[in-house]
Amino acid sequence: MTLHSLKQVITIGPEHSPGTFTADAPVFASCRRLSRIGDPSNIPTLAEGEGIMQTYWLNPNVHFCECDDALIFLDVTRDMYFRFTGAQRDWFEMICASSDPGDLPEPAARFADRLTRRHVITRSKTAGKPLLATAFAPPRACLSQRVDPAPHSRALETALGLSVAALSSWIMERSRNFEGVVNGVAHWKQQAGTGQCASVEHVMEQATGFHALTPYFFSTRNACRFRSIVLMKYLTRLGIVPDWVFGVRLCPFGAHCWVEYNGVILNENSDTVAEFRPIMSV
Repeated sequence: MTLHSLKQVITIGPEHSPGTFTADAPVFASCRRLSRIGDPSNIPTLAEGEGIMQTYWLNPNVHFCECDDALIFLDVTRDMYFRFTGAQRDWFEMICASSDPGDLPEPAARFADRLTRRHVITRSKTAGKPLLATAFAPPRACLSQRVDPAPHSRALETALGLSVAALSSWIMERSRNFEGVVNGVAHWKQQAGTGQCASVEHVMEQATGFHALTPYFFSTRNACRFRSIVLMKYLTRLGIVPDWVFGVRLCPFGAHCWVEYNGVILNENSDTVAEFRPIMSV
């Protein structure tokens, strides 16, 4: 399952030349070109250990991860993925390590200016977060690999909870943009309180009951995004606080999402998840 279909992932290209577009990439609603700057030769490389104090910060709604030779970004506000490769990645790494913007070489400084104006990065520490790639511990277990799951005896209660979760998710999906959906799911988690204290066995039992009834509520055409939102709503209504994880892969470009609880994948198999590099967790 993928998030959406027939969209574009973007590389910010050199000035006076087209950016590199990868068609048919399954990403969120709209992908727009950010900007293009010059591509001068002899770009200096970043020496290890340079730059102790950070002067640029990442927009809180922007997330990125390393994927092969590229940096893949997710801009939640713009509902968009984009990537940096080659010189662009070099410039961005210089920006990350910079302790003084005046020390940046001209191409990196111009790149930083473009990214600042596009609200990818900021000079304000209070308005941003550290310029660090997303890092997650790999999942340690998967619900689909559970042997002899315990029978779930509360089918009626589960069906009612699933109905409420599906309706709430359907309304939110159609009344909000992607940023609003992400914020809505985060709000559900806040309302659930300290649900991370729930035992893994209890959460797996609840998720098993959820999956037993989903064929009556969803078709195979329902995307991973909507199924994950419904599962998030279903579990948070029970006081359980799981994580909604987004992942990307580069070749071919693809995006996917799933739900985890304390390192246990609840709605996907481990082989599929292993194909994607986590980029954001809600």
